[in-house]
Amino acid sequence: MSAIGCLCSLLFKLTFLTIIVLFGLAFIPTIDIDLPKNREPASFISIQPNDLLSAAELLHVNEVHGPESIVEIDGDLYFGVRGGKIVKSTRGRKSIEVLVSNVSSSPSCIRTETEWDQKKCGRVLGVRLDSKKNFYVLDAESGVKKVDIKTGKVESVYTTGPKQAGRDIIFVDDFVIQEGAGKKGGHVFYITDSSAKYPLDLCVLSMITREATGRVIKVDSDTKEVSVVSDGIAFPNGIELMDDGKHLLVNEISNRNLLKINIQTGKKEVLIRGLPGLPDNIRRTARTDLETYWIAFYQTKAKEDFGDQALDTPYFTKALLRMVHNLGIGILKLGELSNCRYLEELGYQFRSGFILYSLNKELSEGLIMEVNSKGKILRALQDPHGKISHLSEVKDVMEGSERVLYLGSYVNPFLGRLVLPGETVTGRSSSSSSEKKSTTTTTPRPTTTTRSSKKEVKKEEKQQQKKEKKQEL
Repeated sequence: MSAIGCLCSLLFKLTFLTIIVLFGLAFIPTIDIDLPKNREPASFISIQPNDLLSAAELLHVNEVHGPESIVEIDGDLYFGVRGGKIVKSTRGRKSIEVLVSNVSSSPSCIRTETEWDQKKCGRVLGVRLDSKKNFYVLDAESGVKKVDIKTGKVESVYTTGPKQAGRDIIFVDDFVIQEGAGKKGGHVFYITDSSAKYPLDLCVLSMITREATGRVIKVDSDTKEVSVVSDGIAFPNGIELMDDGKHLLVNEISNRNLLKINIQTGKKEVLIRGLPGLPDNIRRTARTDLETYWIAFYQTKAKEDFGDQALDTPYFTKALLRMVHNLGIGILKLGELSNCRYLEELGYQFRSGFILYSLNKELSEGLIMEVNSKGKILRALQDPHGKISHLSEVKDVMEGSERVLYLGSYVNPFLGRLVLPGETVTGRSSSSSSEKKSTTTTTPRPTTTTRSSKKEVKKEEKQQQKKEKKQEL
């Protein structure tokens, strides 16, 4: 046999063996995957394209990795990053200082720059301040902690674990503080308990399968009592307390909905259905003239994608997800044995399922949105060029006479900063104090479109115009 024939024979055998191995991996039940038998047609909110977010500048490039959630204290910014660290961006954004190197305080945390070590080192997904500027953080793996910004000392306030409010709590995503609501006048923490099935490193599977084991839980800091506010939510992500102190706003990422939840009854209301992407955190804006909120989007979405279409072929999708997951376990193990960081990263991408979302080109588009307390979208700022995307949170502050938005991300190796020209927290132009300029006029207004008929769309548009006229009056 010639050399070319031998080579072709070897390639055929390797290809055949690879197919057999991959086929076998698809049926190894290392992970529980359940898909809904039927799904509702996806609906989407259509937004007129703009590039207003493209003006954002990138700070601390390659100095911070994954600045998910942000607070501001006396001009300094504090946020958690990959590897269990909490860092400070000093006034003027001149430098980065490490406040806490290991939020988990676990001695097993050795390497602190990798996503696959987050079970050992922790991962801060939410940060908050109370009225006395006490600094609290939420570690996805272990719960709420209080951090001394002067010494870096970490004190556990609430610890996740087994048999809490009826089940094991394995993945918490975001939280908000209600002061004085505890039984003894202390803090109450409302926390998104995102999934009973999948921890943080497998959260993509929660999104794809649309499993709705997510809850909002209430933790009384005085009694340490944990109770359920509302359940049956498909991956509750960001959470914010409304101004009335009686309701919560929650981003339901898997169904792309903004929910309004009554704290006392747990009743859920869909405030916005079919958001144009995967909503991450939600935060109150700095505005004092209107009650509005910023929603940051990890991924934009204007049409059905793999995550939607996968539900139409449940048996194939289940096999594919298991194959990708099991292949990732093997690659990750090989990377650990060979001490190859590249293989570890690749293995994590496969095992977690993130590799499937990385194939979506729309991921590179940036989007943030301002909405009011009634669920009306006031404006959307986009970056269609991919300069800044994969956003997790918007922190709205005043710096001198400038209104500034700091843009966090679970994955980006930088912090974003966007100046809103001519705006203040009262909604007035800084160049003209006599004329009130609503921030809703700075960008094109979005319209809601679904698979409904043209008559229904026109009817919705007329109703929207009537509401706007009433508000103007």
